[in-house]
Amino acid sequence: MKKFYRENRVLVILAIVVIVCMIISTALLFKYFYFGNGSDKYGDSLEKIEDLPITKKHKDAVVSKLEENKLVKSAHIDVIGCRIDITINFNDEVSLVEAQSVAVAILDEFSKEEQENYDIGFTLLEDKTEASEGLNMWGSKKAGKEKISWINNNPVTSKEESEQ
Repeated sequence: MKKFYRENRVLVILAIVVIVCMIISTALLFKYFYFGNGSDKYGDSLEKIEDLPITKKHKDAVVSKLEENKLVKSAHIDVIGCRIDITINFNDEVSLVEAQSVAVAILDEFSKEEQENYDIGFTLLEDKTEASEGLNMWGSKKAGKEKISWINNNPVTSKEESEQ
């Protein structure tokens, strides 16, 4: 054994270093993935909304305000962490602009502080009918920002197809 060590001293030392590094790496990966970091999945972001809870009464008031609109069939609000998700189902033949204007108008039901501390997401839905292609749109407003980013998930048709 001493002869092998003397002839391959560099390789033996290198092998020991590699084995030690593998043990340390495995232990760190196991700790990271198995035990996690022990913190809340939202981190510190929920601390800013502790004093601004969205109550069931507030959600019901916003939903009833939405459902008063003749274009709206039904509405639903979920609050998850520091995100408010608003789903609006529209009656038949609502235009894209009308649907977006209903969503933008409902922001007035939330205080300035709520808009500055909560992300707000919109899902605008309308069923497909013979007279309408339907609507499937998603919008998002980041906390503290004024602009809503819209994503239109409707299939795009050419002018020729829509005229037929």
